[in-house]
Amino acid sequence: MSSFENYKEVTEALRFLVNYFTQAHNVLNHCPGWLWDETRGGVNFESYKALVERVREDIRKREVDERAIKSRHADLNTEDYILTFSALRIDGYKYREMVDLDTETIFGEFEKTGTFGDATPLDKLGCFFLLQRHICKWGGEQVDRNTSLWKMYRTLFLQTTDVEVPAEFLPNSLQSTSKWEYRIKPRIKTCIDIVETIHKNTKYK
Repeated sequence: MSSFENYKEVTEALRFLVNYFTQAHNVLNHCPGWLWDETRGGVNFESYKALVERVREDIRKREVDERAIKSRHADLNTEDYILTFSALRIDGYKYREMVDLDTETIFGEFEKTGTFGDATPLDKLGCFFLLQRHICKWGGEQVDRNTSLWKMYRTLFLQTTDVEVPAEFLPNSLQSTSKWEYRIKPRIKTCIDIVETIHKNTKYK
């Protein structure tokens, strides 16, 4: 289960609990008086109701964003599709573990100099994968596309389009590798042009 799915489940469980205690009158008759007395350590259920509604609204917005992302990932000529399935052609988690990839140093070097220092082509591809996971799945979905993070993301793509992945670092997902092999690699020049145009026209912060 993803962290977002867990977030939704916890929210609905809390909503059920709040409704249970505030609307089930039979329950109220059996609860100790202190439960409703905030000065004695009780619970302010009204504040919880407001909190739950704010969180549920946040979830609704997130789901709208996710549907938009999925739509962009379905079009072969969108930047999202190109970047995602170019990055996922390597098992970056395995690569990071096997070579002890120092992403902090590599990313830090880019922030300071605009280069990746002495990182190898495979190091860059591993970083590209890990950055894709962050931007598209693990917390970076709301990051603006004119930030240094996206500048790094696009730069990693442009610098790794000709990198071949050794067999030991190929992902288990056939879907990821097949989209690279059959939908991106044969038209790599077009894909580069799409990303490079966006990259050059973006005024990064």
